[in-house]
Amino acid sequence: MKILVVDDEYQTRKGLCELMDWQSMNISVVGDASDGDEALQLVELVHPDILLTDVRMHRMDGVELARKAREIFPEIGIIFISGYSDADYLRDALRVGACDYIYKPIHLDELQKSIAKLIGQMDRQAEMRLLLERSKPLLAERFLRSWFLGQLEDKQSIRSKLQLLGLRFPEDTGIYAAAFMPDWETFPRDGQVENCQIQLERIIRSGLENTLTCAEDTGVLALLAVPENGQSARLDTQLKAIGAEARRILNLPVILSLSSYHDDWLDAPIAVREAFQTISRQVFPAENNVLYYDQESGDQQPYFYHLDSDMLERHLLSGNIDMVHRFVDEAFSENAGHLQTSRKIALSIMLRADLALSGHGIGTLDSL
Repeated sequence: MKILVVDDEYQTRKGLCELMDWQSMNISVVGDASDGDEALQLVELVHPDILLTDVRMHRMDGVELARKAREIFPEIGIIFISGYSDADYLRDALRVGACDYIYKPIHLDELQKSIAKLIGQMDRQAEMRLLLERSKPLLAERFLRSWFLGQLEDKQSIRSKLQLLGLRFPEDTGIYAAAFMPDWETFPRDGQVENCQIQLERIIRSGLENTLTCAEDTGVLALLAVPENGQSARLDTQLKAIGAEARRILNLPVILSLSSYHDDWLDAPIAVREAFQTISRQVFPAENNVLYYDQESGDQQPYFYHLDSDMLERHLLSGNIDMVHRFVDEAFSENAGHLQTSRKIALSIMLRADLALSGHGIGTLDSL
């Protein structure tokens, strides 16, 4: 780790640099400064991991230095040192997230404990950031699915989560929603459905700019940022090209649908319902032919069913055949009379059952 020492008292500054056994803590002193202005230039130049700074200095005090350093490197660790028992400075130090606040005269063993405490905090934060980074794809998938299916309503919360998960989507634009439903009846029963959906998402994002995607039980949903209405002809060409690419790479026919245009990007759940509704009404949809939402029948409820895969897996693995039958009966009874939705439910149940069984070394439906 690298540390930058800042103090307007020369003897204190040099003493901290030379008398502290930094090497035993695997820390190297990469610079020292006598005021905040000089220190800020060094922060940009040497990128220290830790900032050890006096509070009261000429030109720029330590609190202001810490704020500006955090703007440049949000993860920088900060310890304040001061000869004053000043409640206002202490409060400001806590506001900028200082790890500790040490009073002069400085005792080296006390400083060493503070440094060790700071390093421990920084290590834990780094682990959390790494865990978050690794979890982002799964978290993004769950968030987008919840948003698209109308389970999130708070606009500020949606914006915050998009930013937290690194999902860039222009807000000053309108949207379309598209549904991509592969024809799984032609898919090998021992195929990897999740891998296929992941590849389909990549194909969609490579073919469309400013697009958010997430896997749905038997397909992929996409939210498309479009500057203005009247772009359906261009989108038709792009969507068909995506369908053709999916056919080429995955050897899998894909059914496509497109919602109506919405001026507000936060209308995503409405647009997604329209895309689902459009596919649900087609009994024998043609491959790679874009289906468009019919606004005249838009007041009807879309025939959409979301399979509870975890519950199905629990029932299958428990060996309770009655619970499996009840699960299947309830799925179909809720959507009775809707042929396309019933077909979708049947495919979804078969695919998820195959995955659950093969994933636990039991085999597939064909082998039972």
